[in-house]
Amino acid sequence: MDDENKYEEHVFTPKSVDELYDIFQEYEYAGFPGCCGSVDGVHVPWYGFKAGARAEYVGKEKHPTLVFGVTVDHRYRIMHVTSVHAGATNDKFVIRADDFHTQIMHTSMYKDFTYNLLDTRNGGQKRYKGCYVLCDGGYGDWRNLVSAYKCVAPGSYKANWSHRVGSVRKDAECTFGILKSRFRILFGRQYRHNATDVEHVFKVCCILHNMLMRARDVTPWRGFDMLQQAEEEHCLDDAVDLQEVNARGESVRNIQHEEVVLADGDDDNNDTRVLDEGDDGGVHELNAKVAMQDALTRHWRFYAERHRDEHGGYHPFVYRASLDAQLRQDAEQGGR
Repeated sequence: MDDENKYEEHVFTPKSVDELYDIFQEYEYAGFPGCCGSVDGVHVPWYGFKAGARAEYVGKEKHPTLVFGVTVDHRYRIMHVTSVHAGATNDKFVIRADDFHTQIMHTSMYKDFTYNLLDTRNGGQKRYKGCYVLCDGGYGDWRNLVSAYKCVAPGSYKANWSHRVGSVRKDAECTFGILKSRFRILFGRQYRHNATDVEHVFKVCCILHNMLMRARDVTPWRGFDMLQQAEEEHCLDDAVDLQEVNARGESVRNIQHEEVVLADGDDDNNDTRVLDEGDDGGVHELNAKVAMQDALTRHWRFYAERHRDEHGGYHPFVYRASLDAQLRQDAEQGGR
């Protein structure tokens, strides 16, 4: 079997509705029905560039790097890796060369995938269509890239939901940490003059990572020693997504003071839209993304209340395995 087939065998996106539904169930518990992964960029130090080309490879890392766009699932398994890009390349440009987000997610299996979001406190639901992934605020306004709000009022429902996005989408950062800890070649400087060689090395590491994760059936946040950290995940303030000051240290004007989460009996036609292919162009893309954010914010509010009522007051964990471990620990200790 050649190298390309070996890569496709171990690093792949869901190929059937059943595989997609398995990923969907994990994110559904976390409060994000319809989500099929998290995407972010990972940088690998590289010093094999030509003389005079250093500026193309120095970005936020402050040293020359190559960057890959990586999509992972909720179990830290890598689903897709882009081709290599210069380290100074913005995430918005990296995602445009990502086949998974520009082509595969627009196939019927992803585009026609349906799910329900809670719309009222008494259990009313609305049906939505079209999968999405979680990302940070550096990506564009595509409807299948859901990020946290910016410039929100502290303590509002939007802010609480944005905290949750920051906790759940950290699957990507956790995966990068595991990957670089396992394969130190990705942590140190690379001096290969051909960037494609570095891409091959990175993808081989991704193959081995997925083989290990599947062979060991790794479930994140399953141990008792991680429960406290998992319980506090929803309180973490994601400094990238929730910016209260600009680069100069000046306060950012809050442009979204109103609460968008609807109470029982309220109605808002802007949030009942299905993510269909009829929305083209920048304005329509942004409207579709904001509508999705608002719908997920409302769902999160009612879902969190229901979870606390059904599970002894526990706020939803980021991982279902953490809830199971917590309940076992409570049973062993004779109650909460």
